Amino acid sequence: MFEGMTREEVIEQFQRTLDAGMAHRVKLEQQIEEDKRRIAEKDEEIARLKSMVGVDFLTGLPNRYRIDEIVEAEVAYARRYRTPLSVIFVDVDHFKKVNDELGHEVGDVVLTELAKRFRETLRDYDVIGRRGGEEFLGVLRNNTLEQATIAAERLRKAVADKPVNCGGREVSITISIGVAEWQHPEYSSPLIHAADMSMYRAKRAGRNRVIANRR
Repeated sequence: MFEGMTREEVIEQFQRTLDAGMAHRVKLEQQIEEDKRRIAEKDEEIARLKSMVGVDFLTGLPNRYRIDEIVEAEVAYARRYRTPLSVIFVDVDHFKKVNDELGHEVGDVVLTELAKRFRETLRDYDVIGRRGGEEFLGVLRNNTLEQATIAAERLRKAVADKPVNCGGREVSITISIGVAEWQHPEYSSPLIHAADMSMYRAKRAGRNRVIANRR
């Protein structure tokens, strides 16, 4: 390849080859970054479409956008027909510890299994959705505070009484639940807030319990 070339010409040829290789590497790195950007954009678009559909794709439950819509609709129904309505606010106890110590894949298995137990335990026409992270919101039509508290206790026991099987590993999980009954405000936000505050009271009281908002 270098036959008949002077030392300077060989060095020059070698430098050109090196420069071409470096230029090719830079081009590849730029292409990789561009591909990453496009993938990120597609992921964002997929997430946006999922939100529009109203489904939490991990658990199969309604997502926050959809469950808040359902609560609003149920409040309108209860206001029109003067029927009882209660909501339950559920939080998985020490879920951050599950993710930190066992990994997010195990955390995902836990959330998926809990969603399954929620559906199996509640009535067919009750609705529960994932409101974000390890928080869930349930809507119990025609339930007084007392009836909803009983339903919430069944839910708590369905989780606490049986560990979650995560690929052969048994993980004990508990939940804290706040319960609130609709008190005839026009909108749903006071109802959700009351259940949320009751859930935090359950946390402060030691977790793995149900506390109703008795006003």
